[in-house]
Amino acid sequence: MNPFIVYKEILDKYLHSDSSLKLQQAWSEPHRKYHTTEHLISVLKYLDKYRFGLPNEFYDALVLAAFFHDCYYDPKSSRNNEDESIRRFLSEFRTKGDNWNIRNAVMAMIEATKYRKRPSQYLVRLFWEADNHQFYDGYETLLKNEHLIRQEFIHLPKSVYRTNRIKFLKTNIGLFNSNVDNDLRKLMKYVEDIYKN
Repeated sequence: MNPFIVYKEILDKYLHSDSSLKLQQAWSEPHRKYHTTEHLISVLKYLDKYRFGLPNEFYDALVLAAFFHDCYYDPKSSRNNEDESIRRFLSEFRTKGDNWNIRNAVMAMIEATKYRKRPSQYLVRLFWEADNHQFYDGYETLLKNEHLIRQEFIHLPKSVYRTNRIKFLKTNIGLFNSNVDNDLRKLMKYVEDIYKN
C-alpha cells in the first residue's frame, strides 16, 4: 500500500500542493529504520477501523496526524521531534474557513505522542493508541522493533543506549495490560544483557 496515493484526497484537501512529496521524502530518509512508511501504514491501518464511526473532519484530523507525527525524526538532533513535526505540519497546512478545529486537533495529537501517558480526550487518545498499538503485538514484534530502533541510535555507545532504552521501556509498564508488561520486562532484560560492554 502506498499511503501517499491511498490518502491523497485528504492530503490534497488540507495541504499545499508540494506537501505530499515533502512528506514522502521525510518518511524515506535513510537513517530511519523503525520510523518508516511501514510504521506510518501501521498507524493508518489502525485508524481505518474508525473511518465510518467518526465525523469526516475527525477522521481527516487523525489521518493528518498520522502523516505528520513523525515527519521530523532525527535521533542525533537536539531538537524535539514532536515539536519540529508540529512546526512542519503548521507550515504545510492550508488554513481556511472553518478548519481551525482540525489544525488544533492535529497539533494536540502530535503533542500527545511525546508522553508516556494515555490521553483523556477521546480523539487524542485514539491517535495515541494507534501510534502505540504495536505494544500489543507480542514479544517477537517488540524484539524486532527494538533492533530497528537500535539501528536508528547506532551513533550512541551501547551503555548510553542501554540506560536510555531501559528508562523508556519502564515508562510503558502499566500503560497497556499484564501481558504487555511481561513482554516489556522480558525486553528490558534482553536490552540489559545484549548491550553490556
